[in-house]
Amino acid sequence: MKKILLVLALFSFYVASAQSMQHNDDTRVAGSFYYNFKDSKGVMEHVNINYTLYPAPFFTDVKMVLGTADPLPLYANIVNAAGVAVLRWRPENISYKYSKEFDISSLAPGKYHVDVYTTKTSNKLYSIPFEKMSDK
Repeated sequence: MKKILLVLALFSFYVASAQSMQHNDDTRVAGSFYYNFKDSKGVMEHVNINYTLYPAPFFTDVKMVLGTADPLPLYANIVNAAGVAVLRWRPENISYKYSKEFDISSLAPGKYHVDVYTTKTSNKLYSIPFEKMSDK
């Protein structure tokens, strides 16, 4: 029980930090969203997922961090404005925190988004928009 409370306290601190970055830091795109699902007993569960993309503005790479209170099988695609997945990421292990650096140097400048999925349903959970800038 103490371990669960510690994890929840640390996670709350992480959420508060991510939310403050969303409002105060132009070098990051940060926020959170919920994954809602029914467990094996039919009870509705709500898992908060925090995200951060950095360093903005985005020129050659996008570093992504995803965090959850419970281990959750997540994966992500970078999708262009036409809806085509141009980069894909699938982690090897299920975790509470995921970090991935995408090399976007070969992508054309323009609007993109990171689509986050769970392998439990293969449905898109959330879409995080960003813009790839022209080379410096």
